[in-house]
Amino acid sequence: MSLRLFAAIPITENLKHSFLEFSQESKHKNVRWVDPDNFHITIQFFGNIAEKNLEIFSTKLAGLSEKINPFILNFEQIIQAPPQAIPTMLWAVFNGNGEYEKLVYGVSKIAEPYINKKFWNENTMRKKRIPHVTLARSKNRKPMKKLHISQPHISKRELKVNSFELWSSELKPSGAKYTTLNTFTFNFGD
Repeated sequence: MSLRLFAAIPITENLKHSFLEFSQESKHKNVRWVDPDNFHITIQFFGNIAEKNLEIFSTKLAGLSEKINPFILNFEQIIQAPPQAIPTMLWAVFNGNGEYEKLVYGVSKIAEPYINKKFWNENTMRKKRIPHVTLARSKNRKPMKKLHISQPHISKRELKVNSFELWSSELKPSGAKYTTLNTFTFNFGD
């Protein structure tokens, strides 16, 4: 038996509410909005991981969390994504920083022996990740037309990151259902 897993950073209720408001006020057609309960920043998608490896995998992720200091990501803007490709999504983009990059690299390195090679190769480690929340996907995965995106007014743009989570993803006709399996709290120093 295997589980479809990924590492994620949950977002605050304030940001979740702001992004939900944006989606409700949006005039964009031909997009399927993500359920606000599924809003998160993906660190690394792993694909299917054998259940027998879950405990050792979680132990290694917990060890990594002790080496990461809390950090802040700031919301920048909403864009059509992915960048430098045919857009099929709307992303809420955050700035990156050194601790975020360290987390992404560490999680990817731990995942390498367990991960489906479809989702990982030598370029995965070198690729710069853009921290983002996927807000919407085009219906039928068709390319989006160029959209004029009115940026939302968000008073608290700051996301304080003190931990990350291991989530499972169950695909259903109504959309993905995510479940938190484990939370890994960062080192707060002594």
